[in-house]
Amino acid sequence: MKMGWGMKSSDLLATVTEAIGTDHLCDRCKHRNCEAALGDVTAHRKLFDADAAMRKAGITSKKCDCFLFLTGIPSQDLLFVPIELKSGKATVGGVVEQIQSSLDFVAARCSRVARNDWHKTKFVPMLVYRSSSSTRQFVQFRQHSVKFLGRESIVHLVKSGDARGLASKLPDDFRREDMS
Repeated sequence: MKMGWGMKSSDLLATVTEAIGTDHLCDRCKHRNCEAALGDVTAHRKLFDADAAMRKAGITSKKCDCFLFLTGIPSQDLLFVPIELKSGKATVGGVVEQIQSSLDFVAARCSRVARNDWHKTKFVPMLVYRSSSSTRQFVQFRQHSVKFLGRESIVHLVKSGDARGLASKLPDDFRREDMS
């Protein structure tokens, strides 16, 4: 059954994996004592070590920690979630720069292999934080956006250790069925 971009769900994720590199696949998004919980996110996903992938490509600019790609159920749309992990203080400018650099890398890398329908990819940039930064600092994130394929989004904030936090920020068809 053809879906999404006219491809099967497994083909979409295989195309992304080819673009980013199988040697950068990982099973956890964790740095120091900060981790993005993926339990309530659909099983149709690929997680990559973004830092390693970008470093191997010769990119020395700031970068986020992980790339998460998901296909929706039942939509079969593709969703890209760049994830930045912060166990200490997070500055708005620094996080926005890291995520934007990562969005630019993925847009360039994946558009070469995905071709026609890459522009349909949805995205939800995330900051997973552990620190107890001030509420005022978090409000500042709502005033800054990042761009991907001509569209803008704010950086969504999720507390480390919140089992449903990451999934709660995603569209319904990218969560496990029992969470909707």
